[in-house]
Amino acid sequence: MPKFLTLFLSLAISLAIPASAWANSGPVYWQGYPSLDVISIQEDSPLTVESEYLLFDFSSTEKSYYAPEAQVTATYEMFNPTDQPQTTTMAFPLIGTCESLWSKDIKITADGQELPYNIYFGDAVGKSGSSFQKDDTPQLDFTSILKGIHTNPYQARNFSLQEKGILYTIEVSPPDNQQVDLEIKFVLDANQSKVLTKGFNSYSYQADIDMITIGSRCYKPEILEILVLGQDLQLEINCSSSTYQTNVQEVDLKSYLLDYAAKFFPDHSDYSKTVLDDPSFRDQLYNLFAECLDLGFTQNQGFCSEDTIMEALHVNRIITLLYSVDFPAGGKQQVSVSYRTTGTMDRTQTVNPLYTFQYFLNPAENWSSFKNLDIKIITPEKAPYIVASNIELRAEGRQTYTATLENLPENNFFFSLYEVEEITIFDKAQGYLNLKFGYLAPLVPWIILAVLIVAIITLRKRIKNR
Repeated sequence: MPKFLTLFLSLAISLAIPASAWANSGPVYWQGYPSLDVISIQEDSPLTVESEYLLFDFSSTEKSYYAPEAQVTATYEMFNPTDQPQTTTMAFPLIGTCESLWSKDIKITADGQELPYNIYFGDAVGKSGSSFQKDDTPQLDFTSILKGIHTNPYQARNFSLQEKGILYTIEVSPPDNQQVDLEIKFVLDANQSKVLTKGFNSYSYQADIDMITIGSRCYKPEILEILVLGQDLQLEINCSSSTYQTNVQEVDLKSYLLDYAAKFFPDHSDYSKTVLDDPSFRDQLYNLFAECLDLGFTQNQGFCSEDTIMEALHVNRIITLLYSVDFPAGGKQQVSVSYRTTGTMDRTQTVNPLYTFQYFLNPAENWSSFKNLDIKIITPEKAPYIVASNIELRAEGRQTYTATLENLPENNFFFSLYEVEEITIFDKAQGYLNLKFGYLAPLVPWIILAVLIVAIITLRKRIKNR
């Protein structure tokens, strides 16, 4: 009877748990990063910012995985008080992955005319998102952003800028409805050779003889590649079918990395194609991939796979867009920067996600003067209420908040969105469970209930037996 009762209770509790509880069993924390104001590259720029209109519009974006996206538009009324024309180079820094650059939502204009810009990749930031780990807010200043604005080629430890390599291309063509198993063995002396592989899905290393074995199981036509830098290798190829062909050619490492990178960028945008053809951007892209490849060779005794160098595209980093604006003597320009951003999702404090967005205003200090900041936030349906902010915001309707400041605030701007107007004690209690138990948090109340029921039944049974 007790075993049957326990089984019955387990089944009843499982069926009783609402679907919403399971829906809330995803990550309890997901890191977002701040947005930033534009920067003058000249530290002594004579230009003044007469006003900034800052808009966070959550109504015009699609749903994102963990936090709602906002289309952020910062519009500046700028003035040249001198009696000479000024051409000013401005920098717009953002934090994101390389993939975020291919969005059609990045736009920089001056008096309504779209401006071209150059892209510079800076240092990696944070841990790229984690369910339970919180990143410290990056300390971004003028100096750290300038550090990423350069055209110097990456100086690698394991290869040169003019490095040539031997590329082995293995074309596998499995017969219909058959799999082909391909295995390649070679001895790798990291002091003499370096190896980059593409398309293989298995790897093993025999340390006593420096033997590496890589393999691939193919169900459809595949092209596998092995790039050897330095001394050539003796490859032992074993294949379960004769339906493969090997080609060998010499290639330039830089060209190979750039051609490889281009395959992962969307080709639906004419702008993306234009950027890829820009020599300065190709140099930046090479630096990005070369650094990952160099680190991979150092950490893995001369061996690196495509997965390692592809990390360059998926890591959050400082990315700076550089552009120039012409100002006539005593003239004004309306400069606008528009882009998408996402915030931090946090369920360690509340039952439902708390979404926090940051906007760094300290870059604005580089202008000769800065005044009149107007803020407007159109909140999303899923979290329409702002429950925290370090700037006093006025509610104008259910999903609109505004603020007007004559000068820049002392601290950078942040605000938090939530689905109800007030965070209750119950919200905080459930948030504590989320923090302690993560994905299992929705089960905790039901486990407690099950323990109580079993305890009551056991107690009643003991009383009855007396």
